[in-house]
This record gives sequence, C-alpha cells and structure tokens, in this order.
Amino acid sequence: MTQSFYKLLFLKTLLLLFANQAFAQQTRFQGFEQTLDDNWIFAASPTAYNVPASEDFWTDTTATNQISPASGSRFWYMLDLENTAGGGPFFHTLSFAPVDVSAFSNNTLTFKYYTIGYEAADSIGYILETDNGTTWDFSKYVDLNRNTLAWTTVEVPIPAGAQFVRLRLLAQQNGGSDYAGFDDVQLVSANGDIVAPEVLNAKVLNATTIQLAFSEKLDATTAENTANYTGVANLASASLNASGDTVTLTFSAPFVNGQANTLAVAGVQDLAGNANAPFAFPFIFNNSTPKLVITEINYNPPSTDPDLLEFIEIYNAETQPVAIGGLQLGGLVNLTFPELTLQPGGTFLAAAYKAECEAFFTGQTFYQWNNSQALTNGGNTLVVRNSEGTLIDTVQYDDAFPWPLEPDGLGPSAELLSPNLDNNDGANWKASTTATSDPGIFASPGSVTVVTLPTIGFATPRTLVQENDGSITVQVNVNNMNVPFAEAKLRVISASTAIAGEDYVLFDTVVTFLQFDTDPALPAVILIDDSDIRNSRYLILQLTDFVAAEAGSVVEHVLLINDDDTPAPQPQANSPISLSHLSSFFVDPTTDATAEISAYDPLSKRLFTTNIEQNQLEIIDFKNP
Repeated sequence: MTQSFYKLLFLKTLLLLFANQAFAQQTRFQGFEQTLDDNWIFAASPTAYNVPASEDFWTDTTATNQISPASGSRFWYMLDLENTAGGGPFFHTLSFAPVDVSAFSNNTLTFKYYTIGYEAADSIGYILETDNGTTWDFSKYVDLNRNTLAWTTVEVPIPAGAQFVRLRLLAQQNGGSDYAGFDDVQLVSANGDIVAPEVLNAKVLNATTIQLAFSEKLDATTAENTANYTGVANLASASLNASGDTVTLTFSAPFVNGQANTLAVAGVQDLAGNANAPFAFPFIFNNSTPKLVITEINYNPPSTDPDLLEFIEIYNAETQPVAIGGLQLGGLVNLTFPELTLQPGGTFLAAAYKAECEAFFTGQTFYQWNNSQALTNGGNTLVVRNSEGTLIDTVQYDDAFPWPLEPDGLGPSAELLSPNLDNNDGANWKASTTATSDPGIFASPGSVTVVTLPTIGFATPRTLVQENDGSITVQVNVNNMNVPFAEAKLRVISASTAIAGEDYVLFDTVVTFLQFDTDPALPAVILIDDSDIRNSRYLILQLTDFVAAEAGSVVEHVLLINDDDTPAPQPQANSPISLSHLSSFFVDPTTDATAEISAYDPLSKRLFTTNIEQNQLEIIDFKNP
C-alpha cells in the first residue's frame, strides 16, 4: 500500500511538472515607471535630453499638457526632435534588448504610442528582429499613423519558431508642434495561450454601428453574445468577421445626436478561453449639420507666451437650441465637443490652454483642444465637421490682406463682422476693439456683436433699352457705408433669354465701394446690334456674394433688350375689323409708364390696368370715349 502511494505521488508530481512546462511563461515589460516591473532593458539613442526653455524633449516624464501616460504615472515623451539640444534631423530610437523565447510556442508583443501633428516628412514606427544580433534591418521598418490623437495599441506579429525577440521604436520630427509618446512595451511568452484578447481599436461607423478590432481571433459564441456588450441601448446584434478578430455591433435605433455614451465590453474570449479585460469605449455621435459659424480667432495675442490666450469662438446662428456634442473642431487643432446644448446666439469657446483663458477672460467657459496645438501666426485652416465628416464650417485665416493685420501680434483678436457673412473671406473680418484687463489685448470671447453692415442694391428693378443703344450702365447704390471696403459680385441668372456674345457683353462682374468714395457704381453692358429679326430678350442681372455688406432691397435688375430690326405690323388688306383712334389717356410724361393686366368691366364701362412703373392701378372711364 505504501508503494502504491508513492507511485501515485510520483505520477501526480510528473503531471504537475508537465503542466507547469506546458503553461510556463515569461514577461518582459517597460512602462518607464522606474520600478522593478520595468524589466525589459532598453537603450535610448541619442541619450535622453530635456530642455524646457526651447521645448526640446526626448525623455521619460510624467503627464504633459499634450499627452498623459497610457497607464501609471510616466511614459516616454518627445517634442521637436530636430534641434540643437541633443537631437537632429534623424531617427531617435529606443532599442530593447534581445529576449530568448526559444522555449515558448506563443509570443505576444505589444506597445502603445500617441502622435499629434506629425507631417509628411515626419515618421514614427518600429523594427522587429528575431535573432540575438546587434544590427537593425531598416527594410523591416513599419511606419505608423502620424496623427492618432489618442493612445493606440500596436500588436507586433512574431513569426512561428522565433528564437529571440528584440524591438526598436523609432521617431523623427521636424517641428515644434509635433508631439509623440511611447508606453507599455510588453512581451509575453508562454507555452499555451494565456494572453487575454484586447480591444485594439473601437470606432463608430455610422448612427447605428460600432466596430471593435481585437488583438487575436475570438471564440464566436462569446464574441457574438450581445450580453457581453453593455451600456448603450438598442443593441440588436454582434457579428464576428471572417478572420475572427473584429466584431461589428448593430443597433436597432440611431444614437441620440450629441448624447454621451460608454460601451462596456467584458466576457469576450479568445480560442483558448481567455476572457478580455473589461474595456470601456466612451463616445458621442452627432450627424447633424447645424449652422455654426467661426466668429472670432485669437491666433497671436501679445504676451511672453503667446500661445496661452489663443482661442476660437464658434457661434450658433440657428433660431433654436443645438446639441453640439460629438461635433468636431479640426484642421490645425482637434477637439470633439462634449455633451452640450448651445442656445440660439450662444457661443462655444475652444482654447489652447483652458485654465489660462478662463483666468484672463473672467466669466467665460473654455474647452481645451486635446493637444494644446498652437495656432500658427501666418495663417491656417480651421474646420467644424460632424461625426460622419460632413463639413459645417471652414475658415482659412491669414495675416495678409484682405485679412486685418493687427491680430498678428499687435493686440486684437480677429472678429467676424456678422455671422451672416462668408467667414472664409478676410474682408469680412475686423480687428477687435473690445478692451480687456490688459491694455494691450483686445478681444470679446463669448460675445458676438453683429455690426450693422452696408447694403448694396440696384437703383431700379428694370430698364427698357434698344438693341442699338450701344454701351449702357446699370446703377448700383451703397447705403450705410461704415466699413473700409465693401463689394458684391454681379452675375447673369439662368432665367435670362439674352445670350452672351450674341446680344450683350458684360464687362463688369464686381462692384466695389470704399468708405471715402460712396458714389454709385455703374457697371457697363455692351449691347450688340445685329440685323436679325427676333423677339425682344431679357437680360437679368443679380447681385450676390456680398463682402462686408448685405443685400439691399433690389438685388435683381431686368434689362429688356428691344429688337430694332423687327418691322412694325402692317394692316391687312380688306380686314374684316376696322379700328379708328378716338382719344388717348395721358399719364405723367416725366416718368416711365406701362399698361399691363388690363380688364374691362362692361357694366360700369371702365377699364382697369396696372401701371407697374408708377406702382398704381389706373381706372379709365369708357362711357364717353
């Protein structure tokens, strides 16, 4: 019996050893926390530097204004690598020591990175080597997304049978507004799959669909179980793709525009039965297109640090409240609007530095764009889009004419004259004159003043001309000329029957007014006289595309071009109808007159006719003609 006991004990011990071998694992990790958990040794090239005065960084650090750690309290941070403080126009690298993985059948290598403002000449990526060498083959370089605006997890594929694993992270930047970070570099090696699946990316595809990309193939039963996805109402189905690593969630009702949501993912397993760690995906969807207008830009305020008071003002030009959550400010800067309702005439203020702007412009609430990207002083593009990418507003501001010049470092912000004007035209902007607590700074965030603008319009709505009149002019007037410069474009509308080059030539297509010269504009039309016999034709001119001005009361002018080649009608010989002149009805001979829409009342024996030139109804007594 004792012998049997020891045999049984030996067999159990042997099984345990086999089990430990089967599920043995090793982990190498680097989170830049400077603790014992950071056991994957690396070398930085060039060596780390930290020069706040010139904003040159290649070092491990705590949270910055632009990027916070992916986890823990530290990460590897980089800014303006092309510098003379230790950097240069070359790749900076973090090279991780070789790890022997020959005893393991499964290896999972991941790291996280964050990029802001990288340009075409910049680059960030990695190289994987599977030997115990010291050289790096750049042909294996994998280039990554230059503008993630969030921490993004990369899973590096390791070929089967690899004996060693070593990793090099690389980054190259050429500007002071290019930010990036690395964090949570991890290699897990095991015999048997003990690594839980991870959600690598979550995105909203449209008003009823969310897509989740996982780090490995999933068990279909748990992946398609809707009970594993909670927090967002009306989930109808979960569908796993053919490759087994991406789940598409379909909802039976659209997401509420502007409403904040958080999708929770838990219980989704890989093929080995490892369940994913709980994952949360906060999002706000909004596919509406409200009339939002960028109305003020403070892109270069004068101060010791000009970036601190930079802001953008966005105005609700609708007549009803607008849910703006989920809309996005983009272009040079990036900000997803929080869940918020903007009242008619209300403003949304975005800033590079929220706290500094709120301290200076007291009483105003600012929302910080997520990268503290400075607005460029020489001009750039700002856009507002919805969650589906539909353009709502765009401004390409500049520090050159016709934009006002003073906002470029001289004190004032740039303010739009009126939300009703084209804000992409610099002539519709002015330098702010609103004083602040600093005598050298002028701006009015949160307050949109609609200036009473000049009006531009035709002097009269119509003119009768003869085909042989040659060159004629059409009078255009301006009223309330209180801005330095105003203009409108002149175009021919499609309802015209007159043909360009055959009946007329329009020489002037823009009318311009200056504050010190408000005489009427007289755009010229050349009439072409020919020998063709045809009906009279209409040329309809329209004022449009107003700059620093609004439409006057008359924005269309009709030219009736009378054909002078059409002969007068001749009386028929032996006509059955004979007409003779009895008398005439005279109107004011000093003004034009017309007789249209005539009607005769046989009971009262009166003729009714409209005189549209004099805007009156003529009643003529026919009892005794």
